[in-house]
Amino acid sequence: MTTATATTPPKVWTVADLCALPNDGMERWIIRGQLREQPLAEWESFKNNQRTHRFLKPLGNLYVLLEKWGEFRTVVLGKAHCGKLGVHFPDRGTMIYADLVFVSNEIDADIEDRNSADFVGVPTLLVEILSPTDVVGLIHERIREYDAAGVPIVWLIDTHSQTLRINRPGQPVEMFNTSHRMPEHPAIPGFAPAVAELFE
Repeated sequence: MTTATATTPPKVWTVADLCALPNDGMERWIIRGQLREQPLAEWESFKNNQRTHRFLKPLGNLYVLLEKWGEFRTVVLGKAHCGKLGVHFPDRGTMIYADLVFVSNEIDADIEDRNSADFVGVPTLLVEILSPTDVVGLIHERIREYDAAGVPIVWLIDTHSQTLRINRPGQPVEMFNTSHRMPEHPAIPGFAPAVAELFE
């Protein structure tokens, strides 16, 4: 006769739980209430200046390109923010950290306490820089979560190969290199820089 044993349900993580964890060289985020983690890349810990510059340059260039694009718009659609930014999808129990986001004016006006999440809601554009410590399965899981949350545009930038991958919900993945120009998206009309501009 087999006796059934009760199993303890997995802990449902919150933003407060995540923010209470120590800064111990691990990168952490929450997907649907479950904690995910991987070692923090060396460039993210700012210990190696040369590697840090190579990884952060595309982010700085992209931020400047978005700012310049915004200057020529008659209607301001939103604002770019650069750095490890907490993006919280409360309806999904998900909290991730993005390298760059472009957010609409509605979301930008609702900035949370920086000790928890920077933004609550769905950004227009979410950008991640791929690092050597990224686990492929965890990247794919994040991409699926971004799609499910309704993020219109997700860019994954690979500084090693100088390529860019664009994900859009319900659309085939697109890959671009420095010989290409990024396609314009209705959510950011008129913004279509050359990929090479990110790495110059």
